[in-house]
Amino acid sequence: MKLALGKLRVPKFKKWARFSPRERALLLVAAGVGTVTVLLVFIVFPFVDSQKRMAEELELKKETLRRYKEIVAEKELYVRRLESANKLLRERSTRLLAGDNPSLASTDLQRLLNDLVARNTIELQRMDPPRVKVLNETYQQISIQFQTQCMPQQFVPFLHALITHEKLLTVDDVNISSLKIGQNVTKIRPLITISGYLYAPTKKEEAPRRAEVRLEHWKAGRMEDGGDQVSILPAFRPSSLPRMFQ
Repeated sequence: MKLALGKLRVPKFKKWARFSPRERALLLVAAGVGTVTVLLVFIVFPFVDSQKRMAEELELKKETLRRYKEIVAEKELYVRRLESANKLLRERSTRLLAGDNPSLASTDLQRLLNDLVARNTIELQRMDPPRVKVLNETYQQISIQFQTQCMPQQFVPFLHALITHEKLLTVDDVNISSLKIGQNVTKIRPLITISGYLYAPTKKEEAPRRAEVRLEHWKAGRMEDGGDQVSILPAFRPSSLPRMFQ
C-alpha cells in the first residue's frame, strides 16, 4: 500500500524535476515578480491613491472651513457695510424723480419745471419732449430743453432754484439771447437743458429689497452658500450711482 501511494505522488513532481536548477530559479523569480505586480496593481496602488484623494479632500474641507470662519469673524463688518449702503440708498433715492419708468419720471420732471417757472414768475415759451438716456444698468437720465423769457434779475433766482432743488436736477446747458422791448427795457430768452434721474434697474440688477433680505439673513446668523463659496456681497453697490449723485 505504501509503495502504491509513493507511485501516485511521483507524477506531481515529474514536470518540476524536468527543469534544470537555473530554469527553476527563473520560474521562481517570474512567479515572485508576478505576485508582486498583482499586489501593487490591485492592492497597493489603489490604497495609495485612495489615501491621496482623502488627503486632498481633507485639505479642501479645511480650506472651506477656514473661509467660513473668516466670514463669520467679519460678519459684523459686512452687516455695518450693508446697513450703511441701504441707508445711503434710502436717503438719496428721495432725490430721484418719482415713478418706476421713464414716462412717469418725465411727467414728474415737467411738473417740477412748471412749478419752478410759476414760483419765479417767469414766462415759459416752449418745452421740448423729454429725452431718455440710459446711464448704466441702474439709472436713467431724463432731460428736457425749454425756453423762457424774463428780466435778468428774475433769471438768477430761477437758476438758483433749479440747482438747489430738493430733487437732483442738473443744468446741462444754458444759451442766453437778449430781446430789447423798449428804450431802456431788455429781456433775456434763456434756452436751458436740465436733467433729472430715475432709478430703473434692469433684470441683471437686483432690487434694493434683496439687500434688505440679505441683511436680515446676516442678522439671523444665516449665510447663503453658493457651492464652495459663500455669497456675502450686497445687492446694492454705491459705485453704480451717477457720479454727481455720490
